[in-house]
Amino acid sequence: ASARHYPREETNMTRLILLLLVTCSLLSAQDTGTQTTISGTISGADGKPLSGAVVRLYRLTYSMAAGPKFSVTEEGDCTTKADGLFTFKGEAFGPNSMSQGIIVAQKEGLALGWANTHAMAPKAIHIALGEGKALTGKVVDKAGKPVAKAKVSVAVMMTGAGREQRWLMGIENIACLHCTTTADGSFSFTGIPEDATAEFLVRAPGHGALMTMDFASFSGTGLSHTAGQKDIKLTVGPGATIKGRAVRKGTEEGVAGLDIRATNPRDPWGLLSPAPCVTGKNGEFTIEGLGEGTYQLAVAPGKEGKAEWTTGELQVVASSGETVEGIRMELSKGGLIE
Repeated sequence: ASARHYPREETNMTRLILLLLVTCSLLSAQDTGTQTTISGTISGADGKPLSGAVVRLYRLTYSMAAGPKFSVTEEGDCTTKADGLFTFKGEAFGPNSMSQGIIVAQKEGLALGWANTHAMAPKAIHIALGEGKALTGKVVDKAGKPVAKAKVSVAVMMTGAGREQRWLMGIENIACLHCTTTADGSFSFTGIPEDATAEFLVRAPGHGALMTMDFASFSGTGLSHTAGQKDIKLTVGPGATIKGRAVRKGTEEGVAGLDIRATNPRDPWGLLSPAPCVTGKNGEFTIEGLGEGTYQLAVAPGKEGKAEWTTGELQVVASSGETVEGIRMELSKGGLIE
């Protein structure tokens, strides 16, 4: 285990982010302050309007401040009537970020449906809800033993191809995208569209986070797991830990109360990153539950991207089940995180 400073490399991870942003038709900061109207129809698989479907509009925002991160907020919801129509109105997307709208439709007994929307999308959006399939499997450790109480999430799911391709990130308050393993390590998701493919994110106490997506080889045309699959096996290893101190540059003075974020450069969506930890009164910090890999440490920015303290590029290599100690983060008075 070691720590080192060097410039961030340009890899196909960057190209993958761009692929996702273009595929999902993300909005830019130029739309700040403008108003938008999004409307459409929810139907059954037969094309007939569907009543009683709950439709929600989410804002998915991508930020590179202190490492890549997606955040999701709910903008509104409604329930369709006999005509299957829905309409949302509100302010367009904010500054210093790249965002998209995701419309999610749900009705009990049917598969989840969604659409990605943007300023140049068709005026009327159509989402068809068909019969759902399941995704089932088990979470095990390196010895093959079942792991109970692991949180398994559908991290990303896609349907269609080409211009009809639709993406859905694992929005936290969509219950059907998250579950906890039983005593024998089993998990099950229902209501999955029959043409969907998916990737999983697993977090388990005492283990490192696992993301099934291989970002380096992803081609943009399909994900690893298909709707209806029943033999999924997700293997998690012991968690890695990083311990260190945040100090004023050139001194041994610890800086307390800072949010320290660890991000994996090979995870361009920031899904493997744990919640930021707060430095103690002497600047000490401990980050636990990491999967094996290289992590970039940074101070999480405050409001509007401003940070009181900043640090240079600090990368730490952590191995499964090991603790990296003695990491020193030298901080300078900050400014604007680009």
